[in-house]
Amino acid sequence: GTVFGMPEDPGGAATRVEFVGHLSGEELFAHYLSARFAVVPSLSYEAFGLACVEAMSYGLPVVVSRSGGLPEIVKEGVTGFLFDPGDSIGLSELLDRLWNAPDLCAKLGRGARRRAEREYGEEVYYRRLVGLYERALSV
Repeated sequence: GTVFGMPEDPGGAATRVEFVGHLSGEELFAHYLSARFAVVPSLSYEAFGLACVEAMSYGLPVVVSRSGGLPEIVKEGVTGFLFDPGDSIGLSELLDRLWNAPDLCAKLGRGARRRAEREYGEEVYYRRLVGLYERALSV
């Protein structure tokens, strides 16, 4: 398995990292199935990490920066890990830890999948949306 990422290698990436650019459809599906974990190393404020939730829905543990809404999605040690934005050493240590512990990846991946289904699944989204509409109409 390789780790896949954005278009250009910023230099010095490990040989197991493949920078593939934007993916969608079957290509994205295939990469999720072959990945061991997903990394969202955002330096900017993200209100909601769709890429993070999508990876979790495929049963991948996620490693995200403590930025914006990402820490609200990832539960440390349950669905993945958090690191400080810009902390390349901390990120590297987490990636090494996950890469060398396939059992831990599988455990976190199961937790990620359960959380994605429980908190962000279609039925949950529908109920929350209808609830918002009902509250708005009752004002």
